[in-house]
Amino acid sequence: MLAVVILWLVQAIEAQSEAPLCKLLGSPESPILSKEGDVTIGGAFSIHSKITQPLLSFRDTPTRLQCSSLNLREFRFAQTMIFAIEEINSSDYLLPNVSIGYRIYDNCGSTLSSMRAAMALMNGAELTLGRTCSGQSAVHAIIGESESSSTIVLSRTTGPFKIPVISHSATCECLSSRKEYPSFFRTIASDLYQSRALAQLVKHFGWSWVGTVNSDSDYGNNGMAIFLAAAREEGVCVEYTERFHRTEPEKLRKVVEVIRRSTARVIVGFLAHVEMNNLLEQLSVRNITGLQFIGVEAWITADSLVTPTSFSVLGGSLGFAVQKANISGFSDFVIKGFWESAFPCSQQNRENSMDTQCKENLDLIETKHYNDDVPELRYSANIYKAIYAVAHSLHHLLKCTNVSGCDKVIKVHPWQVVEALQMVNFTIKTGDQVWFDSTGAAVARYEVVNWQRGANGSVQFKPVGYYDASLPPGEKFVLRTNDIMWPVCSESCPPGTRKVLQKGKPVCCYDCVLCAEGEISNMTDSNGCTKCPEDFWSSENRDECILKTVEFLTFTEVMGIVLVFFSLLGVLLTIVVANLFLINKDTPLVKANNSELSFLLLFSLTLCFLCSLTFIGRPSDWSCMLRHTAFGITFVLCISCVLGKTIVVLMAFRATLPSSNVMKWFGPTQQRLSVFAFTLIQVVICILWINFREFRFVQTMIFAIEEINNSTSLLPNISLGYKVFDSCGSIMATMRVAMALLNGNDTSGQSCSDKSPIHTVIGASESSSTIIMLRALGAFQIPVISHFATCACLSDKNEYPTFFRTIPSDYYQSRALAKLVKHFGWTWVGTVRSDNDYGNNGMVAFANAARLEGVCIEYSETISRLDTREKVARVVSVIRDGTARVLVAFLAQGEMDILIEEAVRQKLTGLQWVGSESWITAGHLATERNIAILTGSLGFTIRKSTISGLKEFLLRVSPSQNSESNILKEFWEAIFDCNFDSDLENKAHDRQCSGSEKLANVSNPYTDVSELRISNNVYKAVYAVAHTMHNMLKCKMAGGNVNQSCAWTNSSEREQVLKYLRGVNFTLKSGERVYFDQNGDPTAMYDLVNWRNRAGQPMFVTVGNYDASLPKDKQFTMNGINITWAAKSLERPQSVCTASCLPGFRQATIKGKPVCCFSCIPCAAGEISNATGGRILQWLRCLYSGFEPCMPAAYLWASLSKMPNPKLLVNDLYLKLIVSPSKL
Repeated sequence: MLAVVILWLVQAIEAQSEAPLCKLLGSPESPILSKEGDVTIGGAFSIHSKITQPLLSFRDTPTRLQCSSLNLREFRFAQTMIFAIEEINSSDYLLPNVSIGYRIYDNCGSTLSSMRAAMALMNGAELTLGRTCSGQSAVHAIIGESESSSTIVLSRTTGPFKIPVISHSATCECLSSRKEYPSFFRTIASDLYQSRALAQLVKHFGWSWVGTVNSDSDYGNNGMAIFLAAAREEGVCVEYTERFHRTEPEKLRKVVEVIRRSTARVIVGFLAHVEMNNLLEQLSVRNITGLQFIGVEAWITADSLVTPTSFSVLGGSLGFAVQKANISGFSDFVIKGFWESAFPCSQQNRENSMDTQCKENLDLIETKHYNDDVPELRYSANIYKAIYAVAHSLHHLLKCTNVSGCDKVIKVHPWQVVEALQMVNFTIKTGDQVWFDSTGAAVARYEVVNWQRGANGSVQFKPVGYYDASLPPGEKFVLRTNDIMWPVCSESCPPGTRKVLQKGKPVCCYDCVLCAEGEISNMTDSNGCTKCPEDFWSSENRDECILKTVEFLTFTEVMGIVLVFFSLLGVLLTIVVANLFLINKDTPLVKANNSELSFLLLFSLTLCFLCSLTFIGRPSDWSCMLRHTAFGITFVLCISCVLGKTIVVLMAFRATLPSSNVMKWFGPTQQRLSVFAFTLIQVVICILWINFREFRFVQTMIFAIEEINNSTSLLPNISLGYKVFDSCGSIMATMRVAMALLNGNDTSGQSCSDKSPIHTVIGASESSSTIIMLRALGAFQIPVISHFATCACLSDKNEYPTFFRTIPSDYYQSRALAKLVKHFGWTWVGTVRSDNDYGNNGMVAFANAARLEGVCIEYSETISRLDTREKVARVVSVIRDGTARVLVAFLAQGEMDILIEEAVRQKLTGLQWVGSESWITAGHLATERNIAILTGSLGFTIRKSTISGLKEFLLRVSPSQNSESNILKEFWEAIFDCNFDSDLENKAHDRQCSGSEKLANVSNPYTDVSELRISNNVYKAVYAVAHTMHNMLKCKMAGGNVNQSCAWTNSSEREQVLKYLRGVNFTLKSGERVYFDQNGDPTAMYDLVNWRNRAGQPMFVTVGNYDASLPKDKQFTMNGINITWAAKSLERPQSVCTASCLPGFRQATIKGKPVCCFSCIPCAAGEISNATGGRILQWLRCLYSGFEPCMPAAYLWASLSKMPNPKLLVNDLYLKLIVSPSKL
């Protein structure tokens, strides 16, 4: 029995020893294309893009995966690989006696198939491997795959065996890790470069608001992450970031919906070819067009995306593509050579059993005669390079020479190929150099391509630029913008129309709407219409502004006469009634009627009748506002009186009821208070209506403060607060404001010596009000910074030591005007000024500067807006009768309006006007009737500036920001002619305010930021305070970051503000430098503007500058632009009292006249003058008669019989010394 058991064990051991140790479980994976050779290169491509997974019953062996949907581009990759191998096999210089074989697998676009292909490439086709599992790999290198995710699977599978993988199209930056993928190479650049290039492309076109979509794969996720980081650095904002996988149709539909609803019209699609195809189908179905797609190399040049409907979605797309390369011979190979070597079968014998390969690949054979796509192939060149890289590596390892060939005895291992690949450096026949960097990648070179439609209607991928990472920084990225075609949805809008977006459509889809009356657009595809100036109207085609016909009611017209008659009649009747009431004031009837209210009612009626007279005559900005304001206040006063009387009558009937005590609430005092209250409301509304610009100054101050509070570099941990008071344009109210600023609202203190709660005051807008405020606050060392007070008297630091301003003093403007007059040789001028602080102080400074410049003033007149017409007419007569042809007008706008109106009436033309900054750029003066007088005017104006973000801030103002602010409510009511009170009875406005009205829909001085001059001064004043506090609190930069702990103290900061404010010196973000001189004034900088008339429209052209910060000889400069002079003359006018004296004459001052007026008197006998003009006479006393020049007198001498006259000899010698000393 024991012998039997032993025998059985021996037989079992022998049987086991004969069985193979390693065998393949299941059926082997067969290559779709293969060929034997001395060395073998593997290939893995997605020749089919769809895979059908079998149903898994877990009872039977799963069937093979079924692939479908031929991907022609991937098939071309396989053909390129075979073409390169066949070309090398036929070569005499590269691997001369070594043949290369290939094994190409189809992974069907699936990572599952990629794993099967990887195992097949490593193991080969053997079912068993004998007693050891550590045999040689079936291939020496693998080419593929096309997608990053599949390539990662392939590299991680083959990596432990050190089999080199060279991808032609896997661009994921994650594959650059040599630690994780040491045997991976690629002949395409990493997405690190493409993603950054995409961000630069988006930034180049100013697209700061984009959407992004990427494949939910290693390729898409990594590439998009790099793009988002680069976009953030470039200042590009991303509205949404969506991702989906090709196997997620529901998620894809969600992505399409996000795109449809988004506001971003530029989409960056970091998608693989398959995902892009799926997205394109859904966008076409939903008819989502007009989007600007920015694509990546994976799909931007994919022919399979070109369908009859795809261009409506992708037309105009931009993206980076791999450069095209023309591989000679490849086009013929894909039609003939490939089929003869890879598919040696024909249509006749395809049914034979030996032709099963042809039967399984009928879809491939259908492409046999098609090669139209070959010229557009891009990745094929990368595969070509990859094959040659492997061949050069093998050539080196096998020690091949042209004489003896290669040493086939040498056994090449895959790890040796990896090392050899790291050192390859060669040039292929297309001229491209092939080498790998430290990460195993190639140099980043891309073409920028644009989807365009050719002349025959076909879609073309037109190169419009390039990106080459090997070039210097300034030359890496080049675009030819003019060659780009953009997405088009609607035709261009002609001039006279504006674009209006179609609801629910992209920005490229719009309607062309005719501009409204009074508005024009003079360019194609205008986004909006421009409002014509006040005195212009739009043409019929809405493409130009034409001058309005000026029509207004005059006193000489019939309607004017009738209006004056009835107005005066109403005044007369009212006065008669008032006299009757006055005579009978003690009668019961008058007393019962509340005589006080009755007289007030009659007074207001008189004013109402008189207000109608203000509507006669040429309107101006001030007269329009004053006439409405005056009538509004007087009318409200009248209605308030009627209302008071009516309430008393109504309450009188209620008072007859028993125990009624209601009349005590409607006595005379209450009636007076009700009239006062209602009238006061109207006064406040009128003040706000007139001073919208002042309210804009307030908002500019708040804007600057909030901007500073949000800054990380200025007062980082300190917040600025503010208190704004309304001085109502009144000196009395200004004093109350000053007291409020000093005392604050705290009444609980026991001491009267507490410090003021404010550190600095900004304001006021007028010099007189500013002086009042300074005298109240100066004793407490509180700085006052004015943005508009220009009186030179405020520069006196002895009287106003705490005063600063961000507007130049009139002292500088006056000196600049004097230099201007002297520059053009005008020594004889007339002057006219406003009879107020502005005009009087400014003209005094000008007169002093003019005297120093040698300029004489013929006359100096004053004018006030309250002057009678007779006085204004007298001033104009003086100007007209004067001999000076240059008039210096130091006038405020109100006085200028009055003067120019009278000048037009008297036809005062031909004068050269020189104006001050108050009126020289006043647009309302530039009317048709004024152009004949003011054309050619010269004057200095404060330089304009822009404050980024201010307009948007102004338009965001609304009562909802501070529901407790009455000023905001009153401002809103005045702007929109409405009322917040639900009880609209007896209100100035009969419409309810909602608070949601849009400021963008109104146009007034508040919303107009085109002429930011004084508002910019407010902005500078706030920043001056902030920089003062920043320096005082020692908020300094530390280590490149702001030190967040400023040295805040409560004991000494108020005393130090004045000290640090004097030394403030900084630059605004607009580039404007801000500092104060020893008088607290800024640097005086003005633009010299010239009035011109072009096609009936006035223009203010800058022709020079004045900068007081420069040396004296460089302060006033002209910029070389030709000046239009008075009466449109091209020749400079002359304005002198007396013309220059010619040589031979001398100037003789006329008694009682200025030094500029003189007579020209011939030089006396024996005297000369050899200069023209000038006050210093350059003349010489001659000893003999003769004028110019001194002529030598005839020589006289005595004969030999006479002695020479000694006097003549001496005089002759003296004359030679003077006239011709060189002859001596």
